[in-house]
Amino acid sequence: MNEGDHGDGTWLRKLLDVWPDEIGFQLRQNPSFNIYSAFMELKWMLDIAIKKNDVAQIDQIMAYANWCANQKARALRNAAGVSFFEDIVTCDRAAWPMLFARIDPQVICDVYSLLEWRLSKAPPDQMVEVERLTRAAREGRKFSRYDPRNWPQRAIRGTDDFPDD
Repeated sequence: MNEGDHGDGTWLRKLLDVWPDEIGFQLRQNPSFNIYSAFMELKWMLDIAIKKNDVAQIDQIMAYANWCANQKARALRNAAGVSFFEDIVTCDRAAWPMLFARIDPQVICDVYSLLEWRLSKAPPDQMVEVERLTRAAREGRKFSRYDPRNWPQRAIRGTDDFPDD
């Protein structure tokens, strides 16, 4: 396993607690398994859960992704954003309301620009749908942790850590 800068390994323990067979298999097959690999596997599992209408599995996957996106380790937050939440819009569009309803409001704010980028070449009605599904969360938050224009000045000057760290 390649833990790298992905926190203290709690992310992997949590994965193995919930999905011991699926993640355990991936660990045995891929010695360089990391959090990005984990999110690729979870996205695949999410697609299957949507097809089977397995709401319990969808809830577990979304809860894990939200947990990672809210961790202090930036590597976990980044992996959740670019390897999972950005790809939510590749899921069956009929599932979007259910999926977006399960994303923490702060996470929606944090990944919104990734969704905009992901849908930049898609038919415009897809971005309109994402805007509609995320409006309440975006209006309820004042900043994205990933947009330096919104960081407190003390964080930019280096006198404080990154917001929410």
